[in-house]
Amino acid sequence: MKNEVLEITTSPLTIALDYDCTYDADPTFWDLFINNAQMTGHKVVLLTYRDANFDKTPLLLELEKKIPVYYTGGVAKRWWSEHFGPGKIDIWIDDRPEAIINNSQYSPEALAEWRKGDRERHYPT
Repeated sequence: MKNEVLEITTSPLTIALDYDCTYDADPTFWDLFINNAQMTGHKVVLLTYRDANFDKTPLLLELEKKIPVYYTGGVAKRWWSEHFGPGKIDIWIDDRPEAIINNSQYSPEALAEWRKGDRERHYPT
């Protein structure tokens, strides 16, 4: 039954999953979630505040092989998605829901300082 699409009883949903403190908090759980969503005809994408040029991790690179990953570079996720990404999102899963409608509060200087540290650690909170 793995990767077999099951009959769905609703319209396909687009589900946006956050990375920091969400996907990376339990990748095994979220991989199962992604697989189950896809098996029932839904689309899962990852939308992160991270910057595609500076903030990729080995885990993100691996995830890019499974689902579309969108890097908003600190721009409000809903606005970014509707203008540059997958479009309308039906369900948002994010530990910081304010990131869906608000731009990042971090200055370029604060992000540069964060990037000097461990690249695996979470986006500044």
